[in-house]
Amino acid sequence: MLRTVALLGVATESALAAEWSSHSLEPFLFAAHEAQNQAKLTTCAGSGDLAQGCYEGTAGPFFARETVKVHVAQFGNGVGSMDLVGSGVMGFTCSERAFTKSGQAVSVDLRDCLPAGVSVPHVNYCSDSDTIGVTVKVDALGMSLPATLKKVSCGTSNKIDFATCTGDADPAIGTCYEGKAGAYGLTEDVTVNVKSFSGGKGTIDMSGNGIKGFTCEDHSFSKSGQEIAVDVSDCAPAGITVSDVKYCSDTESIKVTVKDKAMPFLPSLSAMLNRVDCSESTNSALATCSGSGDPSAGCYEGSAGPWFAKETIKVNVRKYANGVGVMELKGSGIMGFTCGGHSFTKSGQLVSVNLGDCLPNGVSVPSVNYCSDADTVH
Repeated sequence: MLRTVALLGVATESALAAEWSSHSLEPFLFAAHEAQNQAKLTTCAGSGDLAQGCYEGTAGPFFARETVKVHVAQFGNGVGSMDLVGSGVMGFTCSERAFTKSGQAVSVDLRDCLPAGVSVPHVNYCSDSDTIGVTVKVDALGMSLPATLKKVSCGTSNKIDFATCTGDADPAIGTCYEGKAGAYGLTEDVTVNVKSFSGGKGTIDMSGNGIKGFTCEDHSFSKSGQEIAVDVSDCAPAGITVSDVKYCSDTESIKVTVKDKAMPFLPSLSAMLNRVDCSESTNSALATCSGSGDPSAGCYEGSAGPWFAKETIKVNVRKYANGVGVMELKGSGIMGFTCGGHSFTKSGQLVSVNLGDCLPNGVSVPSVNYCSDADTVH
């Protein structure tokens, strides 16, 4: 019988991140210039006023694709507020930006929220087609990426939810939230589990799975308005910071901003986490581990990680009795390993096993738990 293993604790060092951050874009520059020469914005006609809503579009060749999204939060008498987000070759998030409009030209200052070497020199509203023309300039590519953004439903925008973060009510106990953010093919899945909350204080579990996974369990937090203050510096990987957490009660969502210093070519990644059923979360860190019964002989299998860093873990419990047993553990993917015939002990859900003699350099398995109610290994 094949059961499930949820990968919570296989950690690799920063070699992968360093490899990505060292990649040069120079081989693409010639093609990028050619793409720039061919890029033309759709004819922009009409100078009517903007209405509240969301717009989305893409531009650039396959190796430098940029998806740009705009949320017009409000507009009247030539003045308004917008959110603008880019994801792709160079991601960025600019929230609650004041703008003015004269004719088709939309003037908005985004300099404090764009990554180094990225600018948005042109934004125009074309009322006849109800579209927004945006040009994103990326210095590292030596090119500008013009995009025509079409009107879309804010609730179904396909990467980032542009619904304004509103409402400052308290979160419910035992609720889970999940979402992702990223750029240039690198994504981070972020999950939050609100375990307790009362009188402005509570505890949460927070985990990330993707560029650099992390698991922060039973961390205290306080809440004031929408702002959630939580210190996860003791459990986040080196160079990872969680700079901002907000709870948006009207939409039951959480906004989390994560920064990875090991990847300076990526900006801070803002993820909108939507409420999910904890037991059905795609991130195993949210799934409740319950039951402390004993395991029986059998095999367990599961995988985790993004497409470029997928790891499949298999566990074979060969025998177990009276708190002591023997297992085999094997990993295949980004860092394969084989640990055969290792003794382990079990206390409650916690399984203690020393794999230091069979894991490759930079790989560790800091935690193993058996969840008897679901017959799974975490």
